[in-house]
Amino acid sequence: MNNKDIYKELRLRGYQYSGIFRGLNRVSVTKSNGSIAWAFNWIAFMDSMLQMMILGQNTRDLLVPTRICKLTIDPKYHLHLIQNTSINNRQLPVNYYKHLNAITSGGIEIYGVVATFIPNRLKTVNIVLEEHTFVAHRDLESSISLQNAIRMSIHLALECCNMLNVKIIEFLDTDDKLTSEDLNSPLINKILSDLPQIRHETKLVTNHKNLQNISLPDNISVTEMTKLSKNENCLMVFCFNILKKNKEELYKQLLSLLMPQGFLLTLEESTDCEYSYLKKNKLNIIIERQINNKKLLLLRKRKMLRKSVSCCTC
Repeated sequence: MNNKDIYKELRLRGYQYSGIFRGLNRVSVTKSNGSIAWAFNWIAFMDSMLQMMILGQNTRDLLVPTRICKLTIDPKYHLHLIQNTSINNRQLPVNYYKHLNAITSGGIEIYGVVATFIPNRLKTVNIVLEEHTFVAHRDLESSISLQNAIRMSIHLALECCNMLNVKIIEFLDTDDKLTSEDLNSPLINKILSDLPQIRHETKLVTNHKNLQNISLPDNISVTEMTKLSKNENCLMVFCFNILKKNKEELYKQLLSLLMPQGFLLTLEESTDCEYSYLKKNKLNIIIERQINNKKLLLLRKRKMLRKSVSCCTC
């Protein structure tokens, strides 16, 4: 192994050697002998000797020498050996005796090195504090924030469907007079990101030309309704003011994007909603909450249960 291979191996184990501390020029395949460059620095030279011991361990764990039983240094003999080397290539042989737990090079001998395992530094992640509290699903007397209402709706949907791969669509109709500040896709994405066990995908579906080129997080895609596949199989579709729109075709399109037990989440600007559309499309209200002067409703397709008739004979 040459210098490049040696420190590539050590880097894979978690060591970050640089400068004069990259002193090992050559190491045998058995990790029992090699050569160390002399950089007129005793500390760097002895550290390179300890690196021989680390390489001799058949592990990728991060080991740090913490105790040495015996260390002997003969500086005169050591410098005498260096003077006998070439000026342009000052290096000394090093030997690692694994069974004796000894390392020797020049006038330096190290015995009984004890190394301690230390764990690699873990990547820092954002801490999520969870709170379990009772929340009424239908309450128009008290108002809650939009963020809490959407979070409550997503968590309820996940509890009902019990899935790990989640897809949510935010739909903006051409009639919706909304700006980029009114979009909830980034908020939905943040809520799902707080659940590390969930793999999620968020899409913004709109025909608004002024919203096609807006800046969104990388894992939020922008597309048009005509470009969606027939099998989107979404957990939830977020939309706006659909209870005011007497558009049968729009309801069919939105419901076709959902999985069989998916949810429709709508934010209505007016508290006077036309609930007849829900009955017509067989939608049940799961959550209904007041958000300032708006109303948020979580809807789900009514599930028809088969009547089972049991006959008994006496």
